Amino acid sequence: MSRQSTADAPYAGRIVRRETHSSRAVPATITAILLLAAVAWAGVEILLSLLESDPLLVSPAAAESWLLGLPDATLQAGLAAAGIGLGIIGLVFLGLAVSPGRKGKHALASDRSAVVADDRVIASAISRQASLAAGLSPDQVVTTIGTRTVEVTLHPSTGRPADRAPVLDAIAQELDRYQLKPAPKTKVRITEKGALGV
Repeated sequence: MSRQSTADAPYAGRIVRRETHSSRAVPATITAILLLAAVAWAGVEILLSLLESDPLLVSPAAAESWLLGLPDATLQAGLAAAGIGLGIIGLVFLGLAVSPGRKGKHALASDRSAVVADDRVIASAISRQASLAAGLSPDQVVTTIGTRTVEVTLHPSTGRPADRAPVLDAIAQELDRYQLKPAPKTKVRITEKGALGV
């Protein structure tokens, strides 16, 4: 858990965003390098064609004739599949460019400072409270935290069923203390196969 004092609210918001979101610099750099390499290759091929030299991979004239003959040589279904594949790749790159990357951290409510907690720390605290409420040992409770979800899985001892209601109450009280942003939805799952011992 990291806590930094801030004199102004906008700075706190910037600190929290920096700590909870990952940079898109790496995918953007990779995309730019690939595009520059493609443009440089096309430029070299055109230059070699103008100088009447052998192409590196394929000459512009050969590439043009291949593209023009593609509809006749390929089935329409193949063209449609290729178009759909290229469209999906484009959507993936668009999603990487537009959507914010997230780290495994959540912002906690605080009036005086920017507070960010690692999801593993929050999951450990929730597991502890859930195990106390269910009367289980800590290793019989597993908590996973997503961006907007908290999922708690209970592995009760064989012959000793666990009650969901007190566990949900304990988790709600723990989450109220943290006031995570964004507030997650809670799900408690009780496995049917009991754990040995305890």
